[in-house]
Amino acid sequence: MVKPWFQGKVDFAPVVRDLSAEGYALLGGRLDHVAEGHAVAIVYKVREHVVSLFVWRAANSRDEPLALSSARGFSVASWSEAGLRFAAVFRCGSAEIERFARLVQAQR
Repeated sequence: MVKPWFQGKVDFAPVVRDLSAEGYALLGGRLDHVAEGHAVAIVYKVREHVVSLFVWRAANSRDEPLALSSARGFSVASWSEAGLRFAAVFRCGSAEIERFARLVQAQR
């Protein structure tokens, strides 16, 4: 139900993964802005935490490998592939955000 909602609202097909078998319940999605452009945010819940996966058009078509960082108490996993840029943001440790990002990538 989430992916069809985005049709006509953004000029790309966002990646919406069913990760419920891995413990990430899909809560929904919303439109957002990242880097002064349109983005989608796909929201998941794991245990009592929320993880937001932002997806937007990449500035170039070059794929970039997964990179982990942290900012203001949040762990961030970012990468790009197939002309899209991804950033997962989660208030948890780097191992958990990396696991989430790898699951999203594996289902591509």
